[in-house]
Amino acid sequence: MVIIIRMQIGRPRLYTNTEDISCTTFILKLYLMKNLPALLLCIVLLSIFGCKDKRTPDVAPNVLFFLITENGNRLPDSTLDNISLYYYENGKKISSPPSNLDDKKLVYPASRFSGDLAGKGVLAGNYVDWLVYGKNVNDFYLEYPNGDVDTMYVEVTFIGREEGAKDRCYCAYPFTVVKFNGKDAPESVDPKSATGKPIYVFEKNL
Repeated sequence: MVIIIRMQIGRPRLYTNTEDISCTTFILKLYLMKNLPALLLCIVLLSIFGCKDKRTPDVAPNVLFFLITENGNRLPDSTLDNISLYYYENGKKISSPPSNLDDKKLVYPASRFSGDLAGKGVLAGNYVDWLVYGKNVNDFYLEYPNGDVDTMYVEVTFIGREEGAKDRCYCAYPFTVVKFNGKDAPESVDPKSATGKPIYVFEKNL
């Protein structure tokens, strides 16, 4: 088994891949090992049955897109620019990724990941899926500049890289449950992301 560590936007991702050794690579290894009998046998078998290289797709980390609205209207940029996303670990409030990563917070404008969302008030939590499946965190909190706090609950499921390449999230861990203040968050009809990822609507004052 080959262990591959990939980095995207400062975040660690761990994948296990048992299919990255292709037929071509295998033949080359036999040649380099000067294992002539095995090499000849392999060539004969391949000439009979054929060889089809198969590589597992390299999917991207998932990103949680969400749009916070109040009475049907998106929040002003002055509020969105100062929202904090945090969670608790062993009773400690954490609002930033591990110190060895470049990012300094857990929420950014969604335009950082999908340029078509610039100026539309959509935010992105690009560490949420990692925290859910990697650290078993499901409960998150959104804190506003005025001190108000809303809750967010998230679940993901593992579908693997091959199925993930077919999913609209193009990821191995799609979101299966997204709740805002205890209620299921609907998906946005407008705006939509050009990437195909869902945008969840967090409506305040329901």
